[in-house]
Amino acid sequence: MLSLRHPRLLWLGLLRFAVILVLTVLFSGLILLNHDAIMSRLWQMPASGFPVYLWHLASWLLSLLLAAFSVVIAYLTAQVCFNVFIMDYMSRITEKSFWEKRCPSQTEDGSKRQVI
Repeated sequence: MLSLRHPRLLWLGLLRFAVILVLTVLFSGLILLNHDAIMSRLWQMPASGFPVYLWHLASWLLSLLLAAFSVVIAYLTAQVCFNVFIMDYMSRITEKSFWEKRCPSQTEDGSKRQVI
């Protein structure tokens, strides 16, 4: 509910989500673009028979594992970049609401307080 009362906080959260999506697609695309090179370094494709099926299974599992890894990297990158801004803004909102509840317009010594 805090984000509905403070639209900037909502937009920061939505921007962080969009950055996570963009980075995930970018990292996954890079992995899938280099999929054949990665797989050929790990295991050369067999000529025929049952090992070909195992090779394809391993190829798909490797792709899924690397895509999941790219999601984690994108999430951590967005967390590091945006949590500084989001937490700073939330602390300002919390401090402002705390002081407004304690003393609406003046501090304890009678002077006007500065609102951020």
